[in-house]
Amino acid sequence: MKNENLVSMSERSESVLKDIFKGGSAYPTFSDELNLVLSGGLLPGKLYAIEGPPDGTKSAFAVMLMDKLVDESGLPALFISSTLSATELYIRSISRISRLHSGEVEGRAWLMQDWLAVHGRDAAARIKSRIKDADEAYRKFADRIFMVEVPVQGGMHISEVGARLERVRQHVKEARGLSELPVALLIIDTIRGLRYTQEIKGSGEPTREEIVLILKDLRELARSSGCPIVALVDGAAFGRLYMKFGMLPSALGHELGFTAYHADTTILVETEDTLLSDAIQELYDRGQDKDAAKLEEARSRFPLSNPKISSYFPTYARLTLSTRGTGAVRNVYFIYLKAVGDFLDLAFKRETRKVYE
Repeated sequence: MKNENLVSMSERSESVLKDIFKGGSAYPTFSDELNLVLSGGLLPGKLYAIEGPPDGTKSAFAVMLMDKLVDESGLPALFISSTLSATELYIRSISRISRLHSGEVEGRAWLMQDWLAVHGRDAAARIKSRIKDADEAYRKFADRIFMVEVPVQGGMHISEVGARLERVRQHVKEARGLSELPVALLIIDTIRGLRYTQEIKGSGEPTREEIVLILKDLRELARSSGCPIVALVDGAAFGRLYMKFGMLPSALGHELGFTAYHADTTILVETEDTLLSDAIQELYDRGQDKDAAKLEEARSRFPLSNPKISSYFPTYARLTLSTRGTGAVRNVYFIYLKAVGDFLDLAFKRETRKVYE
């Protein structure tokens, strides 16, 4: 047996140390609470899997994550989607920025006679103005977002994903006159829009076994490219239990999330239309806030009946994060404004965003 593949840890440590020092720092997300759990934000070369029921929440979270990260860090992004069209992606962003209901924007409600009869032409003019302002704000960073629409039937072969990401990085390198390929964020919505085999079989969606292989390839792509990759996964078994029983305990959701064994970090997304005080009580019972005075303060600070958010169909979202290798499970809570696809930190020790208060 040859010994050429035997490398001592002393020899390996030198290359690992170089990677640690030359590796890029984390890219902060839109949430301070989430950044604390993610060691600062999204890390280069890591695969993040967002799992949960196919109810649109994962996509809303991914779009906001991408927009905020691209806008604030200057990072280019590639969005590969089999669920959203380019028009839908644009409307989601514009709706969140303008604070206008996505359904009204997409349906152009202000053009309908019934709507005009109730709200008037002045209201229509104000909506158009808000959309134009939102578009102007969006265009300031949208030139760094690239989208590929993937057909539901057949999807994109996993080998094409790396090639598309390479094209985006090469384009940005040439456009900016960089000496090296830049780091880029890759988001896949959803992984069922990819396939592992060359031949399209049945519905064209990957099997459970193929999803595992796709996740492994995506993790390797993240490592080799040094780019953070976010892949959305529809949890079928989880989704059925969710529809039957509602919110599941974090531990059960973790066991059902098989992606936890193949991604660096798995983020299980759950939402529930219930009293916010129930979410706060759960935090209190778990010992994360034992100060009764702070609990009462939180109940008074975060009511869903707040007029600034009540018209956006607010609920709360729980993100359960599981880190591969350590098995550590942490929860992050948000108020999710479904009508505009916005997530607000449910923070006890820091001020919530001004839009809420």
